[in-house]
Amino acid sequence: MALDRSLATLLRALQGSSDEQDINRQAPHHFQEWCAGEKLTVERLLRSVATIYTLLSNPSNVTLLTAQILSAPALWSPSTSLHLVVRVVDIFKLASLDLSRRQSRSSPSPSKSSDFRNKLDPDEWTSAVLKAFDEACPPPRQLLVLAGLLQGHEGRLRGGVFTRKTKTLQSAFVNAVNLSLRADRLQTDVANRALVIAVGQVFDLLDPQSKVALDHDSLYLLVYLAAVDTVSHSPVQAEHFINQIRPAAIGQMPNHPLDRLLDLYFLNTAEHLAGVLSTDVAVNLLILAASPYLGINDDSRLLETSEAGHSLMLATLSAPHNVAFAASRFEDYAKTLFQVYLNWTSPSAIG
Repeated sequence: MALDRSLATLLRALQGSSDEQDINRQAPHHFQEWCAGEKLTVERLLRSVATIYTLLSNPSNVTLLTAQILSAPALWSPSTSLHLVVRVVDIFKLASLDLSRRQSRSSPSPSKSSDFRNKLDPDEWTSAVLKAFDEACPPPRQLLVLAGLLQGHEGRLRGGVFTRKTKTLQSAFVNAVNLSLRADRLQTDVANRALVIAVGQVFDLLDPQSKVALDHDSLYLLVYLAAVDTVSHSPVQAEHFINQIRPAAIGQMPNHPLDRLLDLYFLNTAEHLAGVLSTDVAVNLLILAASPYLGINDDSRLLETSEAGHSLMLATLSAPHNVAFAASRFEDYAKTLFQVYLNWTSPSAIG
């Protein structure tokens, strides 16, 4: 009865606001006591979910709790953090591993064990979780659940306890990835973060057939842009990253084509981060890295890299915090730009 009451009040708390003060007001008093008297923050709410999950013996309750997690206003909002996205994955990973450990400790025959008699085995629990998926649940959120289950399942495989769900989980994961890539709702930070986190954590666990079935055409582009977007939210990390991928010889065009490809990667990536990088980095790294490619007008092999150099220059000079620096450099850059524009500009750049 105590567990049923805790589950009911947890479900009500999940249906509350994503604002932590509202969560605290809406949670019943006895549930706050069950949470050891701590303030019921979103983080505490997730820890409560993780605690209850593996204690449930009714598969319908597992399905219900999973459905609430996937739709709960208390968890999902436009401001949902990267930390919460990762925590949701961890909940299902750790719950899956915990069930497996309990089963293996009980006895070779769990159905006859007094400890496991009223608990769901990992197979039953996983099936109950998957039943929570429906058309109303955004595929990126399904990915977080599946990423956790697959990682937990990988742990079970190493222990030799449970192998029957592998293909089902991998197939569901691939389907959710491909649906996520095609969905309009993916154009949100939360969806992008969910996709990047899930694919990044699980890709190496997929079998070759599942990897081939992924929609590799945007997926590479999407993961790249979403990763850059995540880094751009932290100027300190962005500066650290951009210094890690900086060209070996700043201000010089390398002779080897592979080194020039690395320069192209740097220029394209730096363009997305120029708005958060300091003026010092702009002056001593970004402008110098782009300079060798700005005056090229007679080598079609360098057309794409030249365009990337100009894009980085424009992104750097237009950043609001670089206004003083831009005023002193713009006239010279404008002359260079107009001298080469008609010779190197591709139709896509004009468009």
